[in-house]
Amino acid sequence: MLAACSGVDSDSDTQANFSIGRSNLEWFDDTREELCGNPTPGSKRRLQAYLWYPAEPRPGSEKSSLLDQAQVAFLAALLETPSEILRKIPSNSYIDAPVANRNSTYPILIMSHGGGGGSPQQYASTAEALASKGYFVLGLSHTHHSLATFFSNGDVITLDPSCDPLGASPELNETSSYADYTLNWKYIIELDTFLTADIASAIKALAKLNRGQGAFTGRMDLDRIGAFGHSFGGSHVFRAARDLSSIVAAAHLDGTLFSDYLETGLGPGKALMTMLSGEASGQSSQASLEAQVHLLQTLGFTTREATEVASRGRPQIAFAASRPSYLLSIPSAKHGNFSDAGLWHELGIPADQDQVNVLASRSILDLQHQMLTNFFDKFVKQKSLTLSLPATSLTGVTLESRE
Repeated sequence: MLAACSGVDSDSDTQANFSIGRSNLEWFDDTREELCGNPTPGSKRRLQAYLWYPAEPRPGSEKSSLLDQAQVAFLAALLETPSEILRKIPSNSYIDAPVANRNSTYPILIMSHGGGGGSPQQYASTAEALASKGYFVLGLSHTHHSLATFFSNGDVITLDPSCDPLGASPELNETSSYADYTLNWKYIIELDTFLTADIASAIKALAKLNRGQGAFTGRMDLDRIGAFGHSFGGSHVFRAARDLSSIVAAAHLDGTLFSDYLETGLGPGKALMTMLSGEASGQSSQASLEAQVHLLQTLGFTTREATEVASRGRPQIAFAASRPSYLLSIPSAKHGNFSDAGLWHELGIPADQDQVNVLASRSILDLQHQMLTNFFDKFVKQKSLTLSLPATSLTGVTLESRE
């Protein structure tokens, strides 16, 4: 059903948008051994993240660029993109600005980037939009899975294809068997489980930061945490919300959910938001399922095998099984529209237009930011509001709910 609007609590962080601070956080997880990047036996998982938060910039401060000089130089060479274009990527945040004193504490959101060489910087507009509404947003750079993870000592770790679904073994093609599909699925499930553990590690790192001595001491409320992620990152936050009691709300932004437990949803007391592009909405339909089953049967799969493979990871299943649950379908969106790829295209960094509707990119992100804000306000901040579809210039957008 379509939900209707209701009022929003009038607490302090709804009076005006916050200015935004940005800081760097990195740590070793001594409880986990590294699995990616041909590690030395016994080496521990090393992680880095960016923290966007409500801030009160010092007088005379200026907003920072999104990428520092070293990052610009590295990425210019890696992506074969002129450095002057990378320097143009905007940011609305101030490096290491003091935390805003309007509230004593602020809730936490964890952000997980997509696969295929994603990075937290590619979702900076979303992180900043949520930080401006009174959230600490931790954007993980999943080491060996991100395009490039930058550590403060100058180390840069790039994507290891075997730590990404695109490198899953065995590779699938038109001659792949049911056994091949099943092994590929299990490979990605194991990878999803490993990368999801980065979220639990990040929450522990934030708790340590909150207890320590410094600018963030006691400023974070970790009792009710939200999480959101794009594509493969959305699969991580779905798994994390199932497994971690502190995560009470998860938002999955387009793509497959690599889980064998979609039929049980997130479980009691957990809220789920799913956003789908036009292609993903179509792939989730019954007609699409039947077409995929038929195609697999022509390749020699039995009806049971074809139905099992075609049904794996379909986000509609988790939406139907979770309560409360919301499904936002955006027909004009393509998979890359849930990142800042369209905004970067305007600066001269070409976007794959098979993956990004560049003309509608700003409208799609505006809708995404509003829906995420309302979703987390309701289930993390526990505001009294009913989720509804905001006003948008986009056509055909629908919001379904399961209460």
